[in-house]
Amino acid sequence: MQPLPAVYIVISGLPASGKSSLASQLQASLGLPLLDKDTILEPLNVAFRATNAEQRRHVSSSADQVFVAVAKQLGMGVLCTFWNHPASTTTPGTDTQWLRTSAAQIIEVYCHCPAETAFERIQIRQQKQGSQDSNRANLGYDLLSEYKIEASLGPVNIGKVITVKTDQPIKIEVLTQQIVDLIDIKESIL
Repeated sequence: MQPLPAVYIVISGLPASGKSSLASQLQASLGLPLLDKDTILEPLNVAFRATNAEQRRHVSSSADQVFVAVAKQLGMGVLCTFWNHPASTTTPGTDTQWLRTSAAQIIEVYCHCPAETAFERIQIRQQKQGSQDSNRANLGYDLLSEYKIEASLGPVNIGKVITVKTDQPIKIEVLTQQIVDLIDIKESIL
């Protein structure tokens, strides 16, 4: 595969929709850097011992700032986080405005996953100590209802969009080719 121009592959979808797994596979197949907010957020939650909703919001906001700064510095890559959907009124996510004004090409890979499946995956995660999702569930959040609302919004519509059903096996080589086909290779190579 020839070198890719400045491009962000934006992985979007519900929490527990398979974003991180898919992002890792795409990073390997495309040869782009991978930036996953979870790799920033999880150590910060542990380091700052975020135990309540307000503390987790603060740590998450700080992780968002680090995530965006690193992504801008990279200038390209596979970006994995729960993005703030412009129509969302329930759940904050990582801001997308900086991407909408970026000079880089943007391809959004939307991880379509039924809310019930994502919720089941969250319940499995609850067995892991320190999971932010587990803490939210323990605080009485109705995650399933929240996920249904967020799922109904669909992709965040940043750039060209490919929808992938992540509740079934994905042929990564087919998805990779779809992405490559959408990238304007004629742009200057970094």
